Amino acid sequence: MPKRLVIALIVIAVITAAVILYVALTPQRQGVSGEGESSSIPIPKEIAGVIKDSSYSVVFRVIGFKNGSRIPVNYTCMGRNVNPEIRILRIPPNTSTLVLIMYDPDAIGGVFYHWVIYDIPPNTTTIPSGLPRTPVTSIGYQGYNDFPTKNGKMIGYGGPCPPRGKPHRYVFIMIALDKELSLAPPVSVYDVLFAARGHVVGYGLYYGVYQR
Repeated sequence: MPKRLVIALIVIAVITAAVILYVALTPQRQGVSGEGESSSIPIPKEIAGVIKDSSYSVVFRVIGFKNGSRIPVNYTCMGRNVNPEIRILRIPPNTSTLVLIMYDPDAIGGVFYHWVIYDIPPNTTTIPSGLPRTPVTSIGYQGYNDFPTKNGKMIGYGGPCPPRGKPHRYVFIMIALDKELSLAPPVSVYDVLFAARGHVVGYGLYYGVYQR
């Protein structure tokens, strides 16, 4: 075998081995519960600024639809408009409390917040479906969403309610904190995020899609 060909084969083998080793050792930010890739989901700047120094280490599922799939009509304004059940599967060991936020990054006027619930105890494994739209619930405190009411803004969960046209993505982000926020409810998403700054120890993402 010619010497140059031997050298070329050795170089190719070394490069291939290096690529395989790099892929094996590089952490992959997978979609929640291994169902799809969530790294391309846009995160609003006010949330990104709070979670920027934390790891993608919270794992949860939204019951009723797979990550990245269509949201059932019961969880939208076209149906019963109740929150889906959330199963919490893994959180960082130093978690003192959890925050759950749901938002639509595809809303015409910019990011639209559909739900915020905070001071969720770290031993919580299930957020039940159909929570009342009250500031105080059995598993945490709910804040205002962006839906207007005659008395101001709605408290609690407001499901997908997009105009006719293109599909919208609805993102659930769960944030683990090293302290309780102890904010007197009801408050806004922005109040929760401001209080959480500097206390985030991990987060996770899950999303669904809905179109009229």
